[in-house]
Amino acid sequence: MKNSSNTKAHIETERKFLIRMPSHDILDACEGSCIVQTYITPENDEWTTDRIRSRTPIGGGETIYTRTKKQRISDLSSYEEEVIISKDEYDALLTRRIPSLTDIVKERYLLPYEGLIFEIDIHPFWRDRAIMEVELPEEDFSFEMPPGIDVIREVTGDGRYKNKSLAKSVPYDEI
Repeated sequence: MKNSSNTKAHIETERKFLIRMPSHDILDACEGSCIVQTYITPENDEWTTDRIRSRTPIGGGETIYTRTKKQRISDLSSYEEEVIISKDEYDALLTRRIPSLTDIVKERYLLPYEGLIFEIDIHPFWRDRAIMEVELPEEDFSFEMPPGIDVIREVTGDGRYKNKSLAKSVPYDEI
């Protein structure tokens, strides 16, 4: 991928949690968007995942299209290159969709708390739970959960809760 002004390349360190469905009061106070995420065939073995996304603000607004390539470093960190692409580029990349994976369709809510942004993903296949991620400056960074968030358990290292795994099958374990 070309390193242009639209490309953001960095190490992403994040933790992921399975949470009980947040209240409408919490979600209504957040900026939200509708996301459609499609996994495409990587161009080479350098990348673990290659995906494209369309992201439209809830309530309307301009849709942003991105392409993200990731290479896993550890359970918490990966090297990531993300670039904003045009609608035409997005449509062309859709032809490289991995047929065995379904599109991930979700609503994402951004919850700022104590200098961090917690991303709450609401999936249509769950009514009682959601996934919350938080990007951290380093792997051993200490933080507190936002008020009103009920954590069921941390799923950072649980491969069943990675987006690419959710595109294959949905875990319905007891909570």
